[in-house]
Amino acid sequence: MGLRRTSAISAAFSARTAGRMGGFLLAGVLACSGITAQAARRCYASAQALHHLHHKACIRAHVYREINLDDGTRILDLCGPDAADCEFALVSLDRNRKSVGSLKQFVGTDIEVLGTVEPIRGRAEILLRKAGQVRSRDAREVAAARPRERRVKQDRFRANPTLLKSFNAEQNRAPVSDPAFHGGYSY
Repeated sequence: MGLRRTSAISAAFSARTAGRMGGFLLAGVLACSGITAQAARRCYASAQALHHLHHKACIRAHVYREINLDDGTRILDLCGPDAADCEFALVSLDRNRKSVGSLKQFVGTDIEVLGTVEPIRGRAEILLRKAGQVRSRDAREVAAARPRERRVKQDRFRANPTLLKSFNAEQNRAPVSDPAFHGGYSY
């Protein structure tokens, strides 16, 4: 009787533990798949930007020049000089100039832009609000090829100055004055 009851309890415990482990395993798999899906986001060519209107998308393009308007708006021209009509552009308003930073660094390079594709005057545009939306593919490839430098932390240990004043290694006494070490006590 006792053996049968013990095996029933252990079987119930095993089922409960397996259920929890399965839940943890499922949560782990879902979390990992979310991370890999985010890391492996597909970048579309600038010609396909019109197909992704009102969606957050990654667009890859080559920057030919930067156009500065009188009101402070900056536009990155992503179409070649021989193109008749450009279907996609990147726009940075004057109020976002500080958070976006300089755009001259991207002229002549291939970039990837992450943002919401909006239709403006018959073409697709992404409004740049912060510098993290744009990354240079050339700079990323150079950074991946370059070995990383290791930063070594400086030694942070400092001895307590009050203890240093009262302690000398050549003395034949304890470094701390503890009443338990003084004579006169009997145990």
